[in-house]
Amino acid sequence: MDIETYLALKSPVLQEVLVLSDLTDAEKHAILAVNTSF
Repeated sequence: MDIETYLALKSPVLQEVLVLSDLTDAEKHAILAVNTSF
């Protein structure tokens, strides 16, 4: 799953928080890696 798809599946509130947080692409990918490594 790519980061755009992952974020699109999240709640609108979380999406807004992530936009406002101004995370780098590397930070977003780190979040994806942590949350999809089951």
